[in-house]
Amino acid sequence: MLLVYTPEGEVKKEILRVLSEHGITYKDYGEVLLLKTDIDFLASLLDELGNNQDMVLDNLRFAYIEPEDMKSAISLVKKVFKAFTVKEFIEQYLYNNISDIMYSSKIFFHAIVSVKDQNIYAFEALCRTSFPIYKIMHLGGSVAQLMDEFCRYSAMREFSKRFLNKDYKIFLNFHPKFLQEPLKNLGDLVSVSLGYGLSPMRIVVEITEYEGMDFNSLKQLRSFLKKEGILVALDDVGEGYSGLYQFVELTPDIVKLDMKLVRDCHMHKIKRSVLSAIVEMCKSSGITVLAEGVEKKEELDVLLDIGVDLVQGFLIAKPEPNPNIEKIKDKVKTLIKN
Repeated sequence: MLLVYTPEGEVKKEILRVLSEHGITYKDYGEVLLLKTDIDFLASLLDELGNNQDMVLDNLRFAYIEPEDMKSAISLVKKVFKAFTVKEFIEQYLYNNISDIMYSSKIFFHAIVSVKDQNIYAFEALCRTSFPIYKIMHLGGSVAQLMDEFCRYSAMREFSKRFLNKDYKIFLNFHPKFLQEPLKNLGDLVSVSLGYGLSPMRIVVEITEYEGMDFNSLKQLRSFLKKEGILVALDDVGEGYSGLYQFVELTPDIVKLDMKLVRDCHMHKIKRSVLSAIVEMCKSSGITVLAEGVEKKEELDVLLDIGVDLVQGFLIAKPEPNPNIEKIKDKVKTLIKN
């Protein structure tokens, strides 16, 4: 069970809403909630609160409750006083379970295809574990950083096993939180890639979130990557002011259009207009445009019409540990016709 200390008010209302939607049993003791769930709920809670995460981080305290703790009020009171902040709780969980998380992890590869060549351009590496660590990675400390690096290096190892003799690139996700020392972080990346026989020129560093982004560090990083021949991709361009601001500041090699704009773009003139404007802006700056989250042929037709360069989504292929190259190629030739 989880003990959650939360002041009465908006935060508690949000927690109770999520609990209800997920069908989680709980007991309400005012400022203390006892939940019949585990840390997976915390990941779901933070994911659903979205922009309200700071409200949760500032107000909540968490603790695990063992069966023996339920035998006396004194034990529960002690748990309340020893409860951790969200970040502390996550870091402790990762530390205690890091071996199991690493052992259970699997690398999936999601195809990215070239419209012009009607062929596979790259694979995005995705790390899947028994716990949805990607939802809380940005809240962790040194252990989370270790997990982040482990997933990335595992991805390069598995990629080299499958595609070493191909020309495909590999997209590797980076959170800015772990790029405070870009020369060290990326220096290690280059060393590991060469160790697996991968040229740095086959790597695309994908910046996945913008919160807490240190622009001085990232501009230093951008300069370093350019010298090594490593490309930079920005995720979710078109999602509000933040994504466009980073686009202007960093001038990436590739932009990934926000999938919220891609979704049902064939049914919304405004979405199409926004997508067209972003594509035109990128093309005038020599930037490659990648449309992700494509699930319908009608969406693809719109994206091809406005001139995107790369496409990724379930319509083309789903993420797999061992992608069927020929099947993907046949699907691409069927869907994309000159």
